[in-house]
Amino acid sequence: LHNVTLDVASSTYGNAPAKGVEMCRCPREYIGTSCQDPAPGYYRRRKPNYLNSKDILDLVGWAEPCACNNHTNICDKETGVCINCGGNTMGDHCDQCMKGFYGDPSRGPCRPCACPHPTNSFSDTCVPDAVDYVCINCQPGYTGRHCEKCDVGFYGDLSHEGGKCSPCNCNPYGSKSRECDPRTGQCQCNDGVGGRDCTVCSHGFILTEYGCKSCEDECTGILLKELYEMKLLIDGTNLTDLPKLPWGYLDRILKEEMRLKPLVEDYQSNITKGKELVDKFTFYLDLEAKADMLLVRAKDYVTKAVGVSGDSKDTFEEAKKLLNELNKIWQSLKDLVAELATHGLDPTGPAVSVQRMLQEAERLLQEIKSRDFGPDKERAERELR
Repeated sequence: LHNVTLDVASSTYGNAPAKGVEMCRCPREYIGTSCQDPAPGYYRRRKPNYLNSKDILDLVGWAEPCACNNHTNICDKETGVCINCGGNTMGDHCDQCMKGFYGDPSRGPCRPCACPHPTNSFSDTCVPDAVDYVCINCQPGYTGRHCEKCDVGFYGDLSHEGGKCSPCNCNPYGSKSRECDPRTGQCQCNDGVGGRDCTVCSHGFILTEYGCKSCEDECTGILLKELYEMKLLIDGTNLTDLPKLPWGYLDRILKEEMRLKPLVEDYQSNITKGKELVDKFTFYLDLEAKADMLLVRAKDYVTKAVGVSGDSKDTFEEAKKLLNELNKIWQSLKDLVAELATHGLDPTGPAVSVQRMLQEAERLLQEIKSRDFGPDKERAERELR
């Protein structure tokens, strides 16, 4: 490019008017610095062969109102696709009714599908026809142009709001057909069978796969007769003269039972722990026999230790002292076991805490377990050799 110039204008007073600078006043259907774009509510239209045109205006095109059937005034300025269609319409040009509505948006509003009522509809869509519209997706159990009737095998009254169709459910053993009255639901019952769904037999009969059969057989007949006699006896009994039941006394007994229940459970738990401890003692019941054997051996060692040095005498004295301690512990264990075994059997006896006895038994048991007799035995045997 050569010799290109650009005029710039300013708003300062006193300067000469700028030549070649435009201030466009656009028609209402155009906007932009050069009125080159469609205004809101309009979109750009072009000739079919505008790309081959040498006229610059053919490339820019011209503005036309949005074609939205008066259901919105906004569309894409380049494609003309309508935005935010109202009136229950949809489509590029708001030219279709939404699902659940029918009509021609180009001629009038979209109305809700009343199948059969607007607020009680059993089809989610409908289509217009020469008369008005047809519901094309009735739910199971409904039929008719507007889903206004119950289908075969169903019954109900759809003439009012809230009406619905329910299955007939005619009993196959008591009815002649699975169909029922479309209004009342009454099934066509076999002879001797009644009820809406044909499940009721006369008194003394029961419905089976072979129809109503008598209950008066050798088994159930006798039982039913006795039940009937018992019913007559109960119905003829005068209960008005009976004294009032002692509900207050029974309520106090119930509350006392609830109060004592945790105490009894705690007592039983302590008894169980005592039994477990007694069972542990059975492992140590041979201590008495072992102590007797130790005494015999100690006496034998005394006989052998006549000529032994003073150290042997000291060992002997320690053995006697240990034997006395064992006898005392053993006697305490036997007394405690006997007390546990008889605890609670004598109501006049002293009230001894089971928990305390258990703790004492545990202490004695731990004391026995903590005794180490090995070193004393080895030392005594070594001295007596």
